[in-house]
Amino acid sequence: MKLITAPEDIHKFRVTRNGWDVQPNPSLFLGGSIEQGKAELWQDKVAESLADKPLLLFNPRRAEWNEFSDEAMIRKQIRWELSALEESDAIFIYLQPGTLSPISMLEFGLFARPNSRRKLVVTCPPGFWRRTNIEETAGRFSVPLFDTIEEGIKKAVQLAEVNYIHDNDWARPLYD
Repeated sequence: MKLITAPEDIHKFRVTRNGWDVQPNPSLFLGGSIEQGKAELWQDKVAESLADKPLLLFNPRRAEWNEFSDEAMIRKQIRWELSALEESDAIFIYLQPGTLSPISMLEFGLFARPNSRRKLVVTCPPGFWRRTNIEETAGRFSVPLFDTIEEGIKKAVQLAEVNYIHDNDWARPLYD
C-alpha cells in the first residue's frame, strides 16, 4: 500500500505503461469525518488494515490543520481533495456518529449521482445525525451503504480494483 496525504502531489507514484502515464495500483480516496480532530483517526486504522494490499490511498487528513488557516491554504486543500476525488478509482466516505461532517456530505452528494462509472461507497452507522438523508440518497442512486467501516472498506477496495482494471485496460500491452 502506498499513501498520499494532503497536500502531497497526488501523482507522485505515477508510472509509464505502454507509453501512457498511469497510477501503478488501484486508488482509493478516504473521505469522511475529520472535524478538527473531533473524529477518531479512522483513516490511520484503515491504512493499517490495508498495508499488505497493492493500493494507493488518498488521505485528506493533514497532520497539522488549523480551521482558521488563511484562505490560500484552505483553497489549496479544497483543490487537492477535488483532484484526488476525481483521480481515485473508488471513494470511501465514513460518516461518524457525533460529528456533523458537512464537507463529507458535500463530497457524498457530488459523487452519489451516476456518471460514467460507479465509484462511491459510504459507511454511515446508525446514530449519525443525518443517517436518514444518507439512506434515502444512497438508495435513490444505488450507492452501497454500510454500517461498519470494515464492510464499507471491503466493498470500496473491490470497486477500486474493478474500476482500475476497466480504466487502465487500454494501457496494457496487447501481447506479453
